[in-house]
Amino acid sequence: MKLPVIVKAPDLNIERAAHIAAAWSDAVLQDTESPFDHAPFSRWLHAYQQQREQLLAFGWQTFVPDSIRRGLTYIRLGSAARGEDLPHSDLDFAIVSDGTVSFAQAVDPLQQFVRTMTALGFQPCRGNVMGPNPRWFGTPADWYSRIEQYCAFPDWKSARYLFMAMDATPLSPCEPWQGIAVTVRSRLAASPFFLWQMAHLGIRRTVGLHPFGRVKWQAAAEGEFFDVKEQLLAPIVYAIRLLAIAGDVQAMATVARLEGLTQMKMLDPVFAAAVSDALWFGWRLRARLHAQAARSGTNAERMEKGRMPQAWRDCLQVHLRTAKRLEQLVCLAFPKAEGSR
Repeated sequence: MKLPVIVKAPDLNIERAAHIAAAWSDAVLQDTESPFDHAPFSRWLHAYQQQREQLLAFGWQTFVPDSIRRGLTYIRLGSAARGEDLPHSDLDFAIVSDGTVSFAQAVDPLQQFVRTMTALGFQPCRGNVMGPNPRWFGTPADWYSRIEQYCAFPDWKSARYLFMAMDATPLSPCEPWQGIAVTVRSRLAASPFFLWQMAHLGIRRTVGLHPFGRVKWQAAAEGEFFDVKEQLLAPIVYAIRLLAIAGDVQAMATVARLEGLTQMKMLDPVFAAAVSDALWFGWRLRARLHAQAARSGTNAERMEKGRMPQAWRDCLQVHLRTAKRLEQLVCLAFPKAEGSR
């Protein structure tokens, strides 16, 4: 797989940025290695994170007026924060305001930023986890107040918001966010109820595997398909994050969290290696779907059964069994404590 050259934000304009985004997406389609060889793709993924950050920095500097941007800090959420972005990944982000820019002043420029970034391969978050949503915008005081509100009413919605805020990194240095992040992590770690909710409401029964070990293909008018994110990747990423919180593993990237858990002997090394293989397999499948979606407008998450070679189907089944074992592990590790929060 030949990697495009990484272009830095100062050397980009809108036309070139769109071209660069397309080139990195097309490079994924050159991956013709066996389903067992993730090395070429891993080089692409690590390099792509650097290019993705440069595209994001370019868009933030170009599409948001200086008068607004100077009072705001962009906080990457989700896969972008973990360094796991793919060509069609959502534009999940939060905003910390220094108090000189209000939400009313920022909302229109931020909405315009979101609309414009689609040309660079950044899709608007379908769940509206973005700065133009007041839930994801605020001063440090707003953020601390929000966290306390979630902890005071620890339903599944509040739990999800706190877990989303766990995977977050500022695009530029932001000292206030460091304190916010520590608070989010400590409140989650101290709440058996929040941890139970993620295990049993967020992870349990999400792996796409039938009880007898067969792939759980979903039916659609155009044929059977498999949702790579929801049925394979998300259960693994969420499970590793949950274990990392409980074990106080500070790493952000899922693979780094997995390594930390192994070093702490919270996971068996052989099983951890199998989980790592499942992650890389899932990212490769999803990256290919994203690249095809960017090129032809197909669905960026659905892997059609009829287009998946038998060797890849066999590998998928093996990796799903690993994901299922991980799912069962976290469900046993985080039982519901009666009356706990």
